[in-house]
Amino acid sequence: MVAPWPAELSRNRTWCRDRGWRDWPQLLGQYAPPAERDLTRAPHLRASLLIQAPVPLDRLPAAPASPADDAPGTAWLAVAAVVRELNDLLAPMISQLEAATPAR
Repeated sequence: MVAPWPAELSRNRTWCRDRGWRDWPQLLGQYAPPAERDLTRAPHLRASLLIQAPVPLDRLPAAPASPADDAPGTAWLAVAAVVRELNDLLAPMISQLEAATPAR
């Protein structure tokens, strides 16, 4: 997940030592790799987040006994359960980052 620069870096720019640091470029609201010519002109900083979180196994459907027992349907239910759990877990964090307001 790409995130805005940490507030500590945005507030005070003495760390960049006038090297012309650029934020990661965006194209239609999505972060995109900088063009090669841009990388030759200035360094770019992409802040990223690594999130490791458990998905409770009790929210996943039981594995089918055999492929004949609707394995594709069970797989769909498993993916839906993981997506629901990740949405519940990450949506508040993503909203905070998109709002670019400090947490209280």
